[in-house]
Amino acid sequence: MEGEFVSMQEIVVVSPAWGRFDRQVLAEDGSVDQGTVIGTVRDGGPDVLVLSPVRGSLLSWIAWAGERVSPGAPIARILPET
Repeated sequence: MEGEFVSMQEIVVVSPAWGRFDRQVLAEDGSVDQGTVIGTVRDGGPDVLVLSPVRGSLLSWIAWAGERVSPGAPIARILPET
């Protein structure tokens, strides 16, 4: 029908810290569980893990591997399972 669409409520995963982002080997459109480590932020101190907040599909990476990120910088998009 005209004017109807499906709304997807994606989650944007953001960096928890300053540093360089190293992503895990995860395919776009692949499944992730809640708590899955999707990457690490490194800046000379202890590594800070980036975890998936939900179970779902990794829609896309926003940050490149090795990219310098700051707290709150978008890293990935995840579509939660319904």
